[in-house]
Amino acid sequence: MRRTSRCARQHELIFKTWGGARRGAGRKPAGTRSRVAHSARPRHCASHPLHLTVRLRAGLPSLRRKDCRDAIAGAFAVARERPPFRLTQFSLQTNHLHLIAEADDRESLSRGMQGLLVRIARALNAL
Repeated sequence: MRRTSRCARQHELIFKTWGGARRGAGRKPAGTRSRVAHSARPRHCASHPLHLTVRLRAGLPSLRRKDCRDAIAGAFAVARERPPFRLTQFSLQTNHLHLIAEADDRESLSRGMQGLLVRIARALNAL
């Protein structure tokens, strides 16, 4: 009796044509300020203060209301106690903030601003 071996038949791989990086892919910019060019911040010297501006989304209440002002002042009080990031001055406008801050280096500035803005957002969302 002779044994016949069956060979497995190799199937062809079919590659999908969608997905992956390609020209024109991704979410398209929307809104009035969508085409603002973002560039890297220049080198930072620890002895030079920085003027930073933070804008709020349209349609939110004024930051100059007493409850908003008190909530933001509380967030600033906590931010002043963080050593590598120093908030020296601030100005509350109706829809944006002006900050004068100092930081030891670029990373301290980035982390300090992230922490400050998270505290402000949580305080304002709680209102």
